[in-house]
Formats: sequence, structure tokens, C-alpha cells
Amino acid sequence: MIPYDLQHISFVQIEIFFRCAELKNFTKAATELNITPGMVSKKIAALETALQLPLFIRKNNRVALSKEGAELYNAWKKPVESLIASAADLQEQCRKNSTIEVYIWSATNPERFLVPLINAITAENDVPFRIHLNDNPCILDDIASGKLDIAFIPKFAERGIKEVDNLDCFLALPSPLYAALSADNPLAKKELLRVDDLRDLYLLVEEGTVSWYTDMLKELCQAHGFAARIKVVEKHVYNSSFFNMDPDCAIITDKYIHAFSYNAIEYREIQNTESGLLMIFRKDAPPHTQTLLKYAWNFYKEFR
Repeated sequence: MIPYDLQHISFVQIEIFFRCAELKNFTKAATELNITPGMVSKKIAALETALQLPLFIRKNNRVALSKEGAELYNAWKKPVESLIASAADLQEQCRKNSTIEVYIWSATNPERFLVPLINAITAENDVPFRIHLNDNPCILDDIASGKLDIAFIPKFAERGIKEVDNLDCFLALPSPLYAALSADNPLAKKELLRVDDLRDLYLLVEEGTVSWYTDMLKELCQAHGFAARIKVVEKHVYNSSFFNMDPDCAIITDKYIHAFSYNAIEYREIQNTESGLLMIFRKDAPPHTQTLLKYAWNFYKEFR
């Protein structure tokens, strides 16, 4: 629904925008939404600032959509209506079922992908979620057994999904691979990297990391005609590398890996690569999970 660079806009702001556009009056919109007129004005002003667009023409006690506001309203109308309908359906399903159990790998950045989704769903609907964090993406058996409903784990785990019966997935949030590099590495001066640029670098892997990640690195390099120089290091060495990377080393990551938020080293996109987060679920998922999946598919489809 919302492009990646607009994820900081909440579903509440969008709904306030719609009410104001339809009622042509901030006070009436506030009454309908059971909030104060001041809150409406504040949220609309924040939305206009975020979008860098004048959304309303204000005159006396009434407002009208600007040209830009009308274009935005028309562009968002169907997706928003679809999300509201899905959220209402999801709420009803949850009344009949249990809390939605969601697993995320703690190395990922939930504020980039899960928080916007939950905010959109729960803006007006009391949908119960329980979030489980773990450092190991080997959670597939818990999904297959029904202990958990869905999981977000890196794309490199896709090979493991095929080994477990009754599991399915879709790529919710695609991302190219990135290389985390020392600022002293000459490659850090390039805007885009090629896989071949990794040929002479040691690719750091934290001790105990599941084999899917290491296998992905090996296959990536092999497909481009060279063997990956993988260097397995202890956890404290791996973590310190994000602040003091050796120039002859790199860590391969993507947008949704937690390390991407550090500023001490340089991150460069590796062109013509694929990564991202998979949304994993059971093929025979219960109704409330199926409704969530439908909602999430619509929510994330602008990212694909």
C-alpha cells in the first residue's frame, strides 16, 4: 500500500486525511474519529510536511482538497478501503481464534517491516499479536507444528523451507544484498559493487550461524567464477567488525538486517543480487492467519 520511503506515515494519519477530505471540515472529522480538532490539524500538518505537499486549501471553517491532495486521495482510496476491510475481517477472525503468534529473527529491523504492518492493522482494530524474538532462524518446525503462526526470516533460509512439509512462503520485502566495508577499503568509494568485487575479500560469518547463510555466500561467489573466502569468527569479533572493519574483510547483509543501521562503516549495494525477508506460514494455516497473510500481501505488494 505505502511505498518504502513513506513507511513513517501511520495509518492513523491516512485515515484522518480521508475523513477530512470527505467531510471537508477538520472539526467534523475530529468528532467522527473521537479526537480533538487540534490533533486533526497536527496530524494533517505532519502529513503535509512528510509528503512535502499542500493537501488542503483552508478557508474559514471549511477545507477543500488541493490539486495534490485530490491526486493523493484518488491514488490511496482503493488500497485504503481494501486494508480497512481486511483489518475488520482479521479482527473478526481473531475473536473466533487465538492470538496471532509472530516470529522474527532478532538480527532484523522490525521497525522497517513489522511495526508499520501492525500499526496499519491495529489502528482501529483490536487484533492481538504476540511477537517472538530469537537469534536463530531455525524456527521452521515451530511453524509447521502450529506453535507459531507466521515468521519473517531472511531469504537465504528458503532452502530450509523446502525441507519441511506443509510450509509455504512469499517474499514480502525484497532487497539487494549489501556489503559492509571499511571506509579504508577502496571499494567503499564505488556507488555500486559487482559480485566479482568480493573476490579478494574475506567474508565474515559469525560462529554458530546456520549453514543456509554460508551456503548462500558460497553459491553466490561460485556462480561468478570464484570461491568465497569465508572467515568464521567469534561473536565478539563479528560484532566489533561493524565498528572497526579490517579493509580486507566484508560482511554481506541487506536492508532488513540489524547491522544495516550502524554508521561506522560503509554499505554498498551489490548489483544484480536478491535478498530480503520471507513471510513463512503453514499451507493449512487457520482462518485468522490466512486473513493476516492476505492483508500482508496487499500491504507489502508495493515493495515488490
